[in-house]
Amino acid sequence: MLVKGSNGRAEKREDPRVKRTRGLIVRAFGELVMEKGHRGLTVQETAERATVNRTTFYDHFRNQYELLDYFIREAFREELRRRLPEKPGLDDESLKALVLATCDFLSELETGADTRPGSSSRSSRRRCPASSTSCCWDG
Repeated sequence: MLVKGSNGRAEKREDPRVKRTRGLIVRAFGELVMEKGHRGLTVQETAERATVNRTTFYDHFRNQYELLDYFIREAFREELRRRLPEKPGLDDESLKALVLATCDFLSELETGADTRPGSSSRSSRRRCPASSTSCCWDG
């Protein structure tokens, strides 16, 4: 649905019911990934956990891979919101925070850290050159 925003431009506003249902699906997927990992998960499992039917799942995502992509993209956005200054610029600190957040996120994604209970590995600090104290930002 398009509505006129405060700046006079048309803005797309998502129906709250659609947003809620998408949230249920994404949350269910996240729970299942924490329990089982993402390999082998089915649309049926995700839909059942989200308490929606498969048709509703397909109204939001083409398949599990599109859901996985959305899940990772949203997790990365949240990580950036959490780690970057409120109004990041192109200054050294903001760029360093961006590189470190990206390295940490990719490392956790690769190793499965924070996707399974009890996992707290932060191996990116060892592998990401931007996180070292002798980084190019230090002078």
